[in-house]
Amino acid sequence: MMMIATPGRSGPPAAGTAGDKRGTHAPAVFVRPAGPADKRTLFHWRNDEATHAMSCHADPAAWADYQRWFLDCLNNGQRELSLCVAAARPALTLALARFAMSADGRRAEIALEMQPARTERYPGLATLQALLVDFRRRHPRLGGMDVRVPAGDAAALTLFELAGFITKGATGGALVHLVMPAQVRPGGFGRLA
Repeated sequence: MMMIATPGRSGPPAAGTAGDKRGTHAPAVFVRPAGPADKRTLFHWRNDEATHAMSCHADPAAWADYQRWFLDCLNNGQRELSLCVAAARPALTLALARFAMSADGRRAEIALEMQPARTERYPGLATLQALLVDFRRRHPRLGGMDVRVPAGDAAALTLFELAGFITKGATGGALVHLVMPAQVRPGGFGRLA
């Protein structure tokens, strides 16, 4: 478990929030691996209407399919599920990051789901930064990272760009492919401190 004091700059407001809180101090968060007890909560996030509207998946997941996928992630050495949690309220999970490692361990693809009902006090950029710093710390051989974001999700595109990702191009028109270059490291990418 890694505790991260989030930076003072909060980044763009999350989709559906009431405004931009740039310049406000964000509360501390920590990152922990997802476990079996998180399965049902994360399933509900996956099928949440607002979350699903900005997802890369067209259809809601069935419970049986999700259970198989979740257990495969927990038992597969090339996949990781990490949760970002509010330090002051450990029961408040802010985000889920799914990391899929390449076979050689040099690249990873990230997928991010923010907690549907999270509050503005826990900005998206600080949450994403915590997840990226933790993952890079645990995988020092990692070269670069990739993310695919729905083309219509301007908040997510901005969030990943502020974290240091650069646009590589569109994939079939529906998704935008962003990459974080290999030379970018914690403490030196995007606005990460």
